[in-house]
Amino acid sequence: MRRLADKIPTVRFEDGIFTIAFDGGAEIRFPAKGNRRLAAGTSEQLSRMEVSPFGIHWPDLDEDLSFAGLSRGDYGQYVDSASPYPDAIPAPLSVAEGGNRGKGDR
Repeated sequence: MRRLADKIPTVRFEDGIFTIAFDGGAEIRFPAKGNRRLAAGTSEQLSRMEVSPFGIHWPDLDEDLSFAGLSRGDYGQYVDSASPYPDAIPAPLSVAEGGNRGKGDR
């Protein structure tokens, strides 16, 4: 698995949106409702996450997302068109380019 950053980024969950801030200024934002397992989680479950240089793990929801995948707009367990959130699959809300990308991720 490839790392997107050398340092562990900061991850916040607020108003249904995850914000990942990387050292160097890059930022990824995505809605919890874009992932089937995350969409079913409570605010408490969504706020309880384990962050590594590779990605985020939600132990209560048995979900893992890599930073590399999130940077491509891949939310993992997609919400299908029959869900109450059919518009939740597009690319991340924002990806700001920063100078702290891992080697080989250019």
